[in-house]
Amino acid sequence: MDILLNELTLFAVAILAVAAFLLYSILVIRRNGTVAYFAQLFRKLKWIGATLAGFAGVLVGLLAASGDTAAEEDGAAEGDLTGAYNFRTRKYDNGTDPYGWYEEDL
Repeated sequence: MDILLNELTLFAVAILAVAAFLLYSILVIRRNGTVAYFAQLFRKLKWIGATLAGFAGVLVGLLAASGDTAAEEDGAAEGDLTGAYNFRTRKYDNGTDPYGWYEEDL
């Protein structure tokens, strides 16, 4: 999955897309003229915008799918249920937190 989102790969794809757009533009301008080219471009602007929005949606979906959403299994997020209850952190620990409040401190 890293090869798809590599910076060099994305840069190469962007360069190819710009080159293809420039080549298309030059061919259409030579064939139809500048005014006809811009008229055609503005007619297709809605289609181009929808395509770009679709690509952006796919990219966001790929980035969201590649995120690590696995919960920690070692109990560090919630604290283990063994040891002394620390009232400051609201977790159980080994009772050595120098700023913690424990049962014997009350």
